Order: sequence, then structure tokens, then C-alpha cells
Amino acid sequence: MGADLEDRIRSLGDAATPSQAATLRARGAALDALPQPRARRRAWPPRRRMVSAAMAVAGTVAIAAVLVFSLPRGADAPAPGGGITLVGDAGTAPATDAQLRDTARMIERRAQIMDVDGVRADVVGGAIVLRLPGDAEPGLLTSLTARGELAMYDWAAQVVDRGDGGSPTPPATGPGESVIAVRQSAARTTSTRYYLVRGAPALTNADIAEVSLLDDPMTTTPRPFVAATLTPGGERAFHELTRTIAQRGAIQQKLFSFAIVLDDVLVSNPTIDPQDLPDGISGGGFQIQLGDPTQNRAVAAQIQEGPLPVALTPAG
Repeated sequence: MGADLEDRIRSLGDAATPSQAATLRARGAALDALPQPRARRRAWPPRRRMVSAAMAVAGTVAIAAVLVFSLPRGADAPAPGGGITLVGDAGTAPATDAQLRDTARMIERRAQIMDVDGVRADVVGGAIVLRLPGDAEPGLLTSLTARGELAMYDWAAQVVDRGDGGSPTPPATGPGESVIAVRQSAARTTSTRYYLVRGAPALTNADIAEVSLLDDPMTTTPRPFVAATLTPGGERAFHELTRTIAQRGAIQQKLFSFAIVLDDVLVSNPTIDPQDLPDGISGGGFQIQLGDPTQNRAVAAQIQEGPLPVALTPAG
């Protein structure tokens, strides 16, 4: 019915009448009043195109996590129609309205990637007021407002173990050091160990060209996974990282791994087999598949959009 109505309105512009200018104005006003078609779900923001499944599968290397990791989730959904006031911290200076507006738009784009309707973020009085749908899943607030900082490290060369499998509490850090949290789930319980990391990451968000959320073709039930392609500089850095790990493994006759970290939490710890990949991995990108499809969507949204301009915390 909408298409027929639109055709009839457009036909007004073809009529030769003495008041053609008025007719065209009427046609334009009527077209503007037509309801716009609803955007397709799982659409990606226009600033980055989505790569095809064939390109992503052919150009990436599948990654299997050694352990089962879970990202932080909590029962943080607000009541229907409510709003959550978030204040921003830009680091050395208070967040500006421009930074808050950019952050609000990124939050809404994250929701779009995660296939969640009804999310709205507005800048009000120097803060962001975030409204979530009444049926929001637990953990949605955390996923939307996470900073989204990606990092990759050479586990053996940069992560300090001290032989005790990490620390139950975050260790103190010095210059050029950071901490990775490793959450391990077993027997319905989750424990967290903390590892000290020395040196800069081998790759960051700046090395990501684009991200896709694809369905695993090997499963009957749709299980989305994250497929990331790299920039030319990212490809070189990824090749160097994985080649170093492969060469170390060949010399010591054992497998070594690298860490994929998001907001200081380990999301995957894949190994490089020097027999299969003696020169590491050149070109393409990488894939991440967590056990929970919702977490896969959250990771895709955070990596796709990159770090939020400001860190957000609930007001009050």
C-alpha cells in the first residue's frame, strides 16, 4: 500500500498544470510525510562496510580458546521507561559535550550491531542519559558502556606468571605495565586470576580494518562469531607476533600462545603450532567465538566501534 501511495504522489509531478510549482511542493511534502521503511535488523553502521562471509572465512584464521572465558555480566537492566545517568571521564580533563555526543552515538551503534532495539542515549546537563528497553537482557548496560579497548600480547614474552598461575588479586603495576584478568569457568563456578603484563601490546584497535558478525556454517543452530580483518599495518604486526611465537615453539619444541584482551580481560588465548604455521600467520585477520552468542555480539560491537571517547560510570 505504501508503494502505491508513493507512486500516486510522484505522478502529481508529471501533470502539466498552471500551478506546477505548487504541485511539486505538495508532492515533496507528501513524500516527506510517508512512513520510512524500518531498518533491517543486524545492519551495520554506515561508517564501515560489512565484509562477505567468503572473504572473512578465506582471509582469517580460526581461533579456538584454550580455556572457557566469560565476560562480566550483571543484572543491570533498568525498569521500563527509566533512564540511567552516566558521567564521563576523559582522563586529564572533564568530558566535553562533543565527546559525550560522540560516545552516545557509539553506544546506539553498538546496540544496532548487537541487534537490540529500543536503546537511546542522550546528552543532558553534561552527562549521558541512557534508556534501555524494558526486556533488556542482564549485562546489556555493561556491554554498551564498556570502553572497548583491544590489545594483543605475546603471552610467554610479556605476561608474568611467577609459576603460581596468576594472582587472586590485581598486582601492583609500574611504568609500561598493565594487568590482565583471566576468568575461568568450571563446575558452575567462576574464578578470576590476574597477570602482570610488561610492554606495549603488539596490536590494538588501530590495527582493525573492519569487523563482521557471522554465523558458524558448521552448526545447525546459528552461533555467531566475530571475524576481524586487519589494516596493512595490522597484518604486518600480526605476522610478526605469530611468527615470533612459531619460531620460539620450533626451537623449544612446545606450543606457545598469544593473548587477545578486551578492556583488560582475556577473551581468547590461541596457540600457534610451528609445524602447521612455521612462519606464523600472514595477511587476513582473526576470529573469536565465545560460548555465549550474546557475548559474541557484544565483543563484535565493541571492537567494531572502537574505544568510547570517554570512560563512563553511573552517576551518584
